[in-house]
Amino acid sequence: MKKKIGIVFVLLSGLISPVMALTAIDDAGQEVTLSAPAKRIVSLAPHLTELAFAAGAGNRVVAVSTASNWPPIARTLPKVSDDRGVDFELLMKRKPDLVLLWKSGTPVQTIARIQALGIPVWQSEPGNFEQVAANIEGIGVLAGSPAKAKRVADVLRAQVRQLKAQQVGKAPVRVFYQVWSQPLMTLNRQHFISSLIGLCGGENIFAQADLLVPTVTMESVVAANPEVILSAQDSEQERVDFSMWKKFPQLAVTRNNGFVTIEGNLLSRPTPRALLAVSQLCTALDRVRVSGKK
Repeated sequence: MKKKIGIVFVLLSGLISPVMALTAIDDAGQEVTLSAPAKRIVSLAPHLTELAFAAGAGNRVVAVSTASNWPPIARTLPKVSDDRGVDFELLMKRKPDLVLLWKSGTPVQTIARIQALGIPVWQSEPGNFEQVAANIEGIGVLAGSPAKAKRVADVLRAQVRQLKAQQVGKAPVRVFYQVWSQPLMTLNRQHFISSLIGLCGGENIFAQADLLVPTVTMESVVAANPEVILSAQDSEQERVDFSMWKKFPQLAVTRNNGFVTIEGNLLSRPTPRALLAVSQLCTALDRVRVSGKK
């Protein structure tokens, strides 16, 4: 659903000139309204740091999360949150007039506490590139850079349309996304990574699972006979171990060596840079299509 983004004019009694308020609706369905463009933005998630810069608001970002590493200048910004939570003392020292946060990745009590401080909050949860584009536009409106944000969002939409056109007529490829091996976990259709798989003509074998990140059995994966097993690769850790699957020579993925890893910062963050992950994934799926015909 396309987000409602726009400018609301509020007439204050006793004034001749209208005061311009900026309004955008976030992924929680909340209307976020500012009386003036945000000048001090705090990002509590790496993907939102990237989206803020993409929206033309990079010079207004005054603090980020410790995992925010793109663009490179983000590494030099003050850090107010990590995987343990938000340091509210540091947050308040930055005097934010807008906080950007990951909806499902932020405890509800943390969100409520920030809102209780009177700080406007933008909650982000993009499940596909159209929602990424809408996030960019919404942040651009609130930061006073709507034209720049719209240009970036429109380019992203055009690139996605081109990708979709390139997949027409290609055979679908069964894909298992391996989040973790012990316990064995995957993703359903609502996750951003599942939308990337779909863009390349892949079929997420657990798309219909009820949970966003379900635990599955090895037997259920073997029964689905994936042609590709995909996983995110953290460059700071050892390579993903796929040896558990190589014990099943009858699997299509084993026969075709369809084990694929892509840098996690590209694959899992809903940002325009995820197009780089899509390019790698589409190439891998095309290779498997050719191998499967031999």
